[in-house]
Amino acid sequence: MTEFLNFTYHILDKKYEQGSWVAGKMNALITINSILIGVLTLLYQNLKGPSTLTEVLVGATFLTLSSSLLCCLSGCIARRRSPTKQGYEGLLEDSLRTTAGAEDLTVVEYKRQLLQKNMGDLIELNVDLIQTLNAFITLDQRLLARGAYCTASGLLLFMCLAASLNLPLPDTVPEDQKTLDSSQTGNLPPKKAEGQVLE
Repeated sequence: MTEFLNFTYHILDKKYEQGSWVAGKMNALITINSILIGVLTLLYQNLKGPSTLTEVLVGATFLTLSSSLLCCLSGCIARRRSPTKQGYEGLLEDSLRTTAGAEDLTVVEYKRQLLQKNMGDLIELNVDLIQTLNAFITLDQRLLARGAYCTASGLLLFMCLAASLNLPLPDTVPEDQKTLDSSQTGNLPPKKAEGQVLE
């Protein structure tokens, strides 16, 4: 029985490590998306007379990056409610290992209930917490995957936007500049033809 209890603690440690890994990746995506949105905002503010293609690319990039940011931020919301109340079947309603099960108890009540547990009850609490963490980690992984896809799409659109800003646009030379260039060309001396001597 003791070995099984230690085994459940080992699984809990792995679940905590997995949850920390997912949280770290979400924080990294939040940082990346925030930086890209800031750069995109500054870039759009400094554009002079953006074309329709540029505005479409800016809007699509902002939408995808914002979607990724919202996905990652939603994973940072504290889950205070019991997993049973969130639709997960088979879990304890008021587990002493969860915040939802312990927040309404005083220190004396929590200690009294905990001391009444035997080895089998402690194993049941650990198993319940393993399932609870697994449900939350699975949800966070889905949010992380969606955020990563949106960030990758935003980066691709951002590169397309940067490439479109470097493309030469037709008829972008002002008319007065064209007139100036033509007048300067007319004042140039005629080219010397081959075998011809200019007077």
